[in-house]
Amino acid sequence: MCKCVDRGGWAALLCRAGWHALGRWRRWCYERRLLATMTEAEMKDVGISLADAREELRRPFWSRRPRG
Repeated sequence: MCKCVDRGGWAALLCRAGWHALGRWRRWCYERRLLATMTEAEMKDVGISLADAREELRRPFWSRRPRG
């Protein structure tokens, strides 16, 4: 973690927000890599169509589809 977190204030807030964003992006990249390796049968088992998977894999790593 960066040293600005120890100081408090707005710099610490921005630093923590940045670390959290990086963590989310890493997790989303990992999940998309797993999705890319799944077979159609595995996707069907978890309720994802091939078209949905392809759409998700085309998204940039920082983009997350809103839940709904």
